[in-house]
Amino acid sequence: HWPIAFKSGPEPVAKGEDGKILLENVHFTETYKAMESLVETGKTKAIGVSNFTINHLEELLKVAKVVPAANQVELHPELPQTELVEYCQSKGIHVTAYCPLGSTNSNVIKNEEVSKIAKKHNSENANVLIAWGVQRGTSVIPKSVTASRIRSNFNDIILDEEDIKILKGLTEGKSTTRYCDTLDFWGIDIYGYKA
Repeated sequence: HWPIAFKSGPEPVAKGEDGKILLENVHFTETYKAMESLVETGKTKAIGVSNFTINHLEELLKVAKVVPAANQVELHPELPQTELVEYCQSKGIHVTAYCPLGSTNSNVIKNEEVSKIAKKHNSENANVLIAWGVQRGTSVIPKSVTASRIRSNFNDIILDEEDIKILKGLTEGKSTTRYCDTLDFWGIDIYGYKA
C-alpha cells in the first residue's frame, strides 16, 4: 500500500514507545516480488501498487516481471499529479484516484470555481470532482458514509473544455495540496524517497 514495509505486530500499525510507526528493513521490490509469486501460482490475476511516485515505479519496473496493473494515489484538481498520471499511462499502469474529493470539508470540495461548475451542470461539487478524474482516464473511489451522498456520486456529468481549463487553473503556477497523506501525518517521508 506504501513503498515501505510496516513492522508486523498485534495492532494494524505497530508503533514504538515514542508513538512512531515501526518499519521493517524490507525494500518494496522484495514485497512486490512476493506478490508476483501469487500471480505465477494463479492465486491472483493482477497486482498493483499504491502511493508510488515516478522514482518508485522506475525502480520497480527495472526488476518487475509483472507490470503493476494499477497505482492508487491521491488525485483531485488541487493535486493533479499530471506527470505521474501520464507516466503511468505510458507504462500501461492504470491510475486510481483516492480522495478525489479531498477530505472532509477540504478546500477543493468547497472551492468557488468548483461550485460554479456544479451550478452550471445542475449538479453537486462532488460530481464535478469525480467527472474531472474520470475524464482524465483514471478511476475514482470517493468515500462517504452518507447514503444520499453515495447515491449522488453516481450522477455522472460531462465537463466541457472550459470547465477543464478552470479546474486546471486551480494549481497552474501554484503549489498543490495533499489532503489524505497519513504517512506524512505519522512523520514518515516517502515522497522524498531516494533510491
